Amino acid sequence: MLSDRSRLLYDYFVQSFAQVTNPPLDAIREELVTSLTGAVGPMANLLATQQAKTRLIKVDFPVINNDQLDQILHLDDEDGAALTLKVRGLYRPDGGEESLRTRIAEICEKVSTAVNRGVQFVIISDRDSNGAWLPSRPCC
Repeated sequence: MLSDRSRLLYDYFVQSFAQVTNPPLDAIREELVTSLTGAVGPMANLLATQQAKTRLIKVDFPVINNDQLDQILHLDDEDGAALTLKVRGLYRPDGGEESLRTRIAEICEKVSTAVNRGVQFVIISDRDSNGAWLPSRPCC
């Protein structure tokens, strides 16, 4: 309120997450009985008898920061092949609904091809959005 700079979007998500739990969870003071730790990544088939090679990333909090996102973006397998794909999730609004549909189809095709190559993590980014490029997500 006293600053002329807006707050980070990260702060908004942290605050929103704190408001959804009822009763409010305090993971710091109640760490013995409360855990916000989760895992991100492909899960192996629990019924399969052979050992599967999947990589799960442990996150200590449901909202990750830019440094953690950057670490995920630069994951490689033993052969040096990238395990993460970053897709630009923007489209040109001047093309209307058809432009959005076309862009979503392009994103789906790119992600499908990458997953078939062995990519395990997909990051859809809306960075650098402006009046000419809008995020490719449904509204309302």
